[in-house]
Amino acid sequence: MAMGLSLQHVLWSVAQKLR
Repeated sequence: MAMGLSLQHVLWSVAQKLR
């Protein structure tokens, strides 16, 4: 579960950085 959450968090962070 932790891994899944981390993955989502990373994806969100990347999306914000790209923005």
